[in-house]
Amino acid sequence: FSPVVLALLLMGASPQESRFTPEADWDVLGQVLVQDGGRRKPLEAFAREKLWRIVGSQTWEGQSPVCTLFSMCFDPGWDHERVLKAGHPELVRLLKADPEKKRVSLEDLGSEPFERLMDSAERKVKEERTALDRAVLDLADRAITLRELPNHLRVLPSGKTRWLAMGESPDGRGPVPSSYIHANNAFAAMAGAWTRGDPAGFSAASRDWASACADAAAVERAELAGKIPLERGYYRLQPFRWALGMYFV
Repeated sequence: FSPVVLALLLMGASPQESRFTPEADWDVLGQVLVQDGGRRKPLEAFAREKLWRIVGSQTWEGQSPVCTLFSMCFDPGWDHERVLKAGHPELVRLLKADPEKKRVSLEDLGSEPFERLMDSAERKVKEERTALDRAVLDLADRAITLRELPNHLRVLPSGKTRWLAMGESPDGRGPVPSSYIHANNAFAAMAGAWTRGDPAGFSAASRDWASACADAAAVERAELAGKIPLERGYYRLQPFRWALGMYFV
């Protein structure tokens, strides 16, 4: 498989006038296993955790979190979308964010005022950092999470501790498993269909991708068969939020 093809698809995409929201089987896609944070989890849980880190919510504009995840991977328009929580009044003022929403974009973080704040915060030792410094570093980390989402889609077991993300080649001189080739080709097809705004093409490619990922991680899926639906149910039910609400009542 060729990571160059994937890179060209992602880099060559152009912003669309309205955000592409294809119909796909998000439930099936949400069951794809991902290795993240030192453990294996379903893609839906991964998507919810990343969205919480980026936008401060497990969903965005009522979409399936898996749909939003792929949108952030494939659509360069997110560079201009004000979704990152600024987290400090001074940042809101300097980056000219909406005082109510308090959100900024990746593009905003390339401004001179933010780069000065970032440089100042990084020069200080941890004990010397102010609340503004910490907010700046936290915002920068949120931006990195958004920008590097495709690199964290580690869905292919490698026989080692660290799984492979899309476009990464397995180490060793043995033949590459056909399921790995299939998964990477399908993911590249998903990116292409998203760029073209092709709902049918994306739906077909996403089914192929989910199937290839399931084949590649068949052993791991068997080990976690009972835990995958439990974790997905946990995130959907959000028991701690309900418990907190009942506590206040």
